[in-house]
Amino acid sequence: ELQENVLNEIVKKISPIKVSNVQNPNFIATQANQENIYQLQKAIEIRKLQKIGKFPAQSMGTCGVVFQGDSGTGKSVMIEAVLQERGITEKKSLREIEWEMNSEIQPETPPHYFYKISASLSIDEIKKNLIKAFELGVIVVFDEMNTRISEEGIEKTINALLTGEHPSNPKIKPKAGFMIISSVNSATNSGRSALSPAILHRSTVINAKSLSEYQAEDFKKIIENWTKENREKIDEETLIKASETFAELAKTKPETINNLRELKKLMPNILKNLKSQNQEIIQR
Repeated sequence: ELQENVLNEIVKKISPIKVSNVQNPNFIATQANQENIYQLQKAIEIRKLQKIGKFPAQSMGTCGVVFQGDSGTGKSVMIEAVLQERGITEKKSLREIEWEMNSEIQPETPPHYFYKISASLSIDEIKKNLIKAFELGVIVVFDEMNTRISEEGIEKTINALLTGEHPSNPKIKPKAGFMIISSVNSATNSGRSALSPAILHRSTVINAKSLSEYQAEDFKKIIENWTKENREKIDEETLIKASETFAELAKTKPETINNLRELKKLMPNILKNLKSQNQEIIQR
């Protein structure tokens, strides 16, 4: 943990980070989530600097990030948005990455990739993909990891990899850039298990804010991003009223709007109603 803190301070000096740059069609940085984004950026940047040889490949900082919070608070889309902003490219196949790394023609700067592991895979496939990513120096995004963590050998495999040890061949050392980023919902939810102290100790733990902690200004940014991507026109007055409406609902009626998926479902109707109200006021 101390080592990770030291690395974070070094990263600040040699690799400037701007939270405001994190944005894509599904996600936008707001005041409410900027601390989460910044923590992710720093953890990813350390692995990126290891990849290009600015930091030693082994024994430097934690190799895991556990991003925990309520379902639907945008953890998974935030992880992908931050990875993309840091210049880490998604690859659908580890075999493709391995072939590229073994190619005779290599770029001057080693490419850095991330690979998503689905919780729906078999136990053997999950373990095999985790180990292959370790061998290749790939960032793994393991969504809903705590739905599978208690199954045979998965936690043991993850703990070994986060420690920098190959589970079956101690002679194989980790490639620079390897990391496991997991998004997990509360262990009180059905089908979820609590993560062990060992995994948490080897990871940077990030706690996502619930929507009840979002302010009207946060919802304003989310609505602006949604209307832009859906080519919806919205006037400033409607935008402000909608932002205030969502902020009020999130605080006073969390069962109505407790996640971003519900927000996007409600958005078209609420915006339509607010626009109609504004038109009626203008006509009067």
